Amino acid sequence: MSQSELASELNRAAQRDSLTRHEVSRWERGEVVPGRYWRDHLCAVLAMPVSSLRTAIRDGNSASPGEQDLPGSPNEADYVLARAELVERLQLTFVDDGTVVSMLKDQTNYLRLLDRRMGGAGLTQQLDGHIAGMRDVLCQAVLARHRQPIAAELAGACTLAGWRCLDRGAIADARQHYDVAVSAAREADSPALLAHAMGEHSFVLIDLGQVAIALALVQEARAVAKSKVPRLLTSWLCATEAEVQAVAGNGDRSRKTFDEAARLLPDAPVDPALPYITLDHTHLTRWRGNILARLGDDEAIRHLYAASGAQDHSLRARAGLHTDLAYALTASGENDEAGVQLGIARPLAERAGSQRQRRRIAQLTSQRQDMQQRDQ
Repeated sequence: MSQSELASELNRAAQRDSLTRHEVSRWERGEVVPGRYWRDHLCAVLAMPVSSLRTAIRDGNSASPGEQDLPGSPNEADYVLARAELVERLQLTFVDDGTVVSMLKDQTNYLRLLDRRMGGAGLTQQLDGHIAGMRDVLCQAVLARHRQPIAAELAGACTLAGWRCLDRGAIADARQHYDVAVSAAREADSPALLAHAMGEHSFVLIDLGQVAIALALVQEARAVAKSKVPRLLTSWLCATEAEVQAVAGNGDRSRKTFDEAARLLPDAPVDPALPYITLDHTHLTRWRGNILARLGDDEAIRHLYAASGAQDHSLRARAGLHTDLAYALTASGENDEAGVQLGIARPLAERAGSQRQRRRIAQLTSQRQDMQQRDQ
């Protein structure tokens, strides 16, 4: 291509009319290195990978060092290319129009919705890529007013990833995600995000058998929240502590704390500022049933059946609800109905990719088989 033809093709690819033959000429002479924006279009128009383009730029620059300002050694060419890319990315994060943060928020909410509806491991790669991209953008931002909203979105995405890892049994990955979420929430100066990340982290500690530390952490999360967060989150934190208290065997304290969660739940429990919290009266009923089942209370069955008629539970939550019912019914001696609930829970857990529920189902199935053998 001639310089004019290349400029024309690049303008067509970019859907703009700003690149001139003179600029292409400066690229060829090595006076200017194409920025990241034009390098992407160059790769497309010339049908060559970035690595080949870098080599071409280095070779072209070293061919006639007397005509350019760019030194001819490969190391210097790499330095200038990297410098140009960093400057471009720095300028991108300096744009204070909210576009970048809005895009990140939309992507997180999209992945959150897919997780609720589908569950499974298929979203893991997308979510990991999204988090890696946000951490990269955060690294490029310099000013606090740019970093804080990006950090807030990173915290929300990491709590989602942490919960998914916990459900899949990837405890080490879950801990890592929650560590990042806590740090990001602190940088975002968001008590709500920080308290939420700490509260969810307590469930990782439960799975690790560290119940006392889990209880201390969720109580610390409530102290962080105090009166600084919406009532919806305060209600969620109370319910979280109630579950940890139940795991610790503190039945009276667990019931009292859960009653507090029910009192605090707003009449209209939807808060756009808390997209990571899904909690209404039906969810709270299911949660109470889970806690009572942990405590061996027959009242769990009534609450779980009451919640089972709702259609807005996530796939993962429905698997957990029917597993809880199976446990509660087995404990009360209603073995036939417990078997029915296990039959409902098993395919739901498979579809959700929930290793946590599959493990609980396997344990209960083994327990029921042992009971049948003893009865025989």
